[in-house]
Amino acid sequence: MAKKDDPDISGRVLSRVVPGGQLTLSGGVVATAGAIDSWELGTAGTYTMVCSRNRIDLSGYSLQDKTVFFQGVLNQDIGTVQGFNAGGGVCQLLNLVTTTPVSLADLSSLQSDGFGWLLPGASQSTFNLDNVVQGRLRQYEQLSTTSFISQTAMSTYGSGDSTAADRLYITTALIYPTNVDGTIFIPDQAYVMPIMIAEEPELEYMMRLTRSLEPVY
Repeated sequence: MAKKDDPDISGRVLSRVVPGGQLTLSGGVVATAGAIDSWELGTAGTYTMVCSRNRIDLSGYSLQDKTVFFQGVLNQDIGTVQGFNAGGGVCQLLNLVTTTPVSLADLSSLQSDGFGWLLPGASQSTFNLDNVVQGRLRQYEQLSTTSFISQTAMSTYGSGDSTAADRLYITTALIYPTNVDGTIFIPDQAYVMPIMIAEEPELEYMMRLTRSLEPVY
């Protein structure tokens, strides 16, 4: 790998803002959706799921046979997640940055024990963890002292591996119990990624290119 003081290295910041919106469910079925209309609708076990899938073009670097080295992924809420859940239950919000595309099927399963979302990159998933730059999962639930939902847990994961591919994929997904009524507001989600761009020796570059272009399954 090239070193930071190598003159062939340059730094950039990649960013993408995913529009949020208000999602209202009746009996687990989407009744109304604000700006979130552009999101896709699906299911994950006993949960309703909505997701937004976007990508960032890296072809300008790949055409020059350069590698993108991630210095981190900053997941940002431009606002706060708010909601009212009249029927109880738990909802979970996933932010995911990957080097290969994520399908609806990759997001649509629960763990084999039925407890918990089967996230892309998990041991039971067919999606390879090596393709996950970073994932962040937050859990919201209605507390006994209030009718509003509050964040109760958060986890992050991912390989942080570099890529020689010509695209980077951004996935935002929410699961919500199918048997409840409720409303949740998701603010715009910002993905900010400081990167370094550098040329690698030919052998290392070809090996990285092969990993970057491998199919997910």
